[in-house]
Amino acid sequence: MLIIVSNRLPISIKSIDPIEFQKSPGGLVSAIETFIKKASLSSWLWIGWPGTSLPKREMQRINAHLFQEHNYVPVYVPEKLMEKFYNGFCNRTLWPLFHSMPALTTYEKTAWESYLEVNKIFLEAILENTQTDKEIYIWIHDYHLMLLPGMIRNVLPEAKVGFFLHIPFPPPEVFAQLPWRRELLEGLLGADLIGFHTYEYTINFLRSLSRVLGIDHTLGEFEHVGVYQAYKLVKNKYPCQLVLVGSYASDDPEGEEVYREVLNITSDDKDVFVLNLPPNSHIEVNAFQRSAYVVFQKSIREGFGLVVSEAMWKGKPVIGSNVGGIKRQILDGINGFLVDSSEGAAHRARQLLANKELRDRMGFYAKETVKHRFLIIRHLKDYIALMHRMIN
Repeated sequence: MLIIVSNRLPISIKSIDPIEFQKSPGGLVSAIETFIKKASLSSWLWIGWPGTSLPKREMQRINAHLFQEHNYVPVYVPEKLMEKFYNGFCNRTLWPLFHSMPALTTYEKTAWESYLEVNKIFLEAILENTQTDKEIYIWIHDYHLMLLPGMIRNVLPEAKVGFFLHIPFPPPEVFAQLPWRRELLEGLLGADLIGFHTYEYTINFLRSLSRVLGIDHTLGEFEHVGVYQAYKLVKNKYPCQLVLVGSYASDDPEGEEVYREVLNITSDDKDVFVLNLPPNSHIEVNAFQRSAYVVFQKSIREGFGLVVSEAMWKGKPVIGSNVGGIKRQILDGINGFLVDSSEGAAHRARQLLANKELRDRMGFYAKETVKHRFLIIRHLKDYIALMHRMIN
């Protein structure tokens, strides 16, 4: 049994006499409906708010129609509670904060209490429609229901729970401003599988886990000294500049120390620029990547290494370390180069600087690689395939 849970059902009640519905807006509905059709599911339910409240005398008739015709289970929330929950905590607290707009964010205890209460109402709806003697998969969607995975885990410990966040997860210094940050993280950790749009949002989440709950993780580590050494070897033959673009985490005890070390070893070279950019400097990073002839990503260890795909999408050849997710993105000698040393990085950089045709060809194949392997469309297909394998 697969139970899909979202704030709203795919349809909203338009009238009750006669019974009429209208399709709910948004891409979530289209994506999940496509998944249901392609997966040929035989046993599934979709639980969510039907867009309005109903008189109790009408609920049974509407419920029966929604279940029999669509496999939908409506969750009725009192109007005043829904207003406080949806237009209060969801749209005035979580939405602006998660989009890194803390100046527009409000923090009201009563709004938080409404969020907690509505998540409990959704939990009750799940329990009422769950047979505990069967294998259960619960797929929860978006920021309206971030407490729900933890609530489910407490009462249905054997259930397989997935959660996908359809908005950004903010940097930890932004997320830390939320008074109920611990509760949200603990709620999300009730899920077996948590999905985010991008690697950056995943890293933001992991860093928040470390900062708020003390749960450690390993992030990619960049070999700053090795990059500088490679640059000096290249500069012996070609006039060039090196721009080190990044932002060390405010909660990383070694971040400032590394930053100062880089400033110290490069201080005598006027062609080296060390930039510690503020969070959300996407426009600046984009500009530097587009202006570069060659992009280095020389990591000691790495997760996926999103900056590699970002540069490749801009048609730039990337010279990267043969570690982690970098080697999944760079096809050595085709869309970039994989290297194991500063000397190797310098050799490949000189090769690219000397040959514009090679740069252009590798840049073309780099963008094609991202187009076919790493865009959100591919991510969605992989997520659907994973859920399909879990169900079967």
